[in-house]
Amino acid sequence: MKNTHNVLFGVLLVIALLLLAECTFLQRNPSEKRPTVAFCDLINNPTKFHNKIVRTNALFFNNSENNALYDSACPDLSAWVEYDLLDDPRERKFETVPCLTRPLCNVRVTAVGLFQGPSEGPYGHLDGYKFRFKLMRIESVEPVAVLKKR
Repeated sequence: MKNTHNVLFGVLLVIALLLLAECTFLQRNPSEKRPTVAFCDLINNPTKFHNKIVRTNALFFNNSENNALYDSACPDLSAWVEYDLLDDPRERKFETVPCLTRPLCNVRVTAVGLFQGPSEGPYGHLDGYKFRFKLMRIESVEPVAVLKKR
């Protein structure tokens, strides 16, 4: 009977350690096992994605007062971008794109982050945004010839 308890305890301990390892892996690698959610789906269904870590593909716009994600398919709404959850400051890959030193530069990014909807906002410069996207990882960046004034 004592051996059965020891074996059962050992099996439960191994299972607990494996689950802990998986949780730790997902925290360090938030993009793993996450489907890409269209940016307009985030904006149009904010309660479904509120306070969830998501991967999305969107246009990134910045100037001296704004950092925002948006998509030309839903151009009237955008999300304020913050960097405090970024895994590693060196992952701010879009900062290496030369056009960002010029006004009205845009890049398309695939990014993983924490999406927050309007229930806790407004966000950003002059409270001008209903949504916030806290970047955790930037997976890709490419310059685009899209202009958006804010």
